[in-house]
This record gives sequence, C-alpha cells and structure tokens, in this order.
Amino acid sequence: MRPMNINEKWIIVKSSIASRLENRALRWYGHVSRMGEERWPKRILEWSPRGRRRGQPAVKWKTYITKTMEGKGLEEGD
Repeated sequence: MRPMNINEKWIIVKSSIASRLENRALRWYGHVSRMGEERWPKRILEWSPRGRRRGQPAVKWKTYITKTMEGKGLEEGD
C-alpha cells in the first residue's frame, strides 16, 4: 500500500471537519427546537425579519446585460 500524499490527507481532514460541523449544528438545532417558546435561543431561531425580502436583492435585467457584455468585451452598439 502506498503512503498518502499531502493533498489526500487534506481532503480527509477537510471532510471530517465539515462532517463534525454538520453534526454539531444538527445537534444544536435539535436541542434548541425542544426548548420552550419563551427561551431566547428558540425565539431567535424562529425569528423572521419583517419589512424586506430575505436573501440577495434581485438582479435588474439591465445590470445583468451590462455585466454580461462587459465580460465578453462588447459595447452597447456592437
């Protein structure tokens, strides 16, 4: 059996770290989801901000076209 190189070791370490983070996040979520409604962690977990939509703002069509043209080296008259 050949020895592992650095890249292979890094991939294994990275995947195990990601797995641990996912497991801890799920464990925390399960813990908080069982809390009473009056507890702050539960309230914050279920909180949804009002007054604006979640996520990134929608890209305007003109902005999208302009950036696409710039990326391809085109100008508006082409």
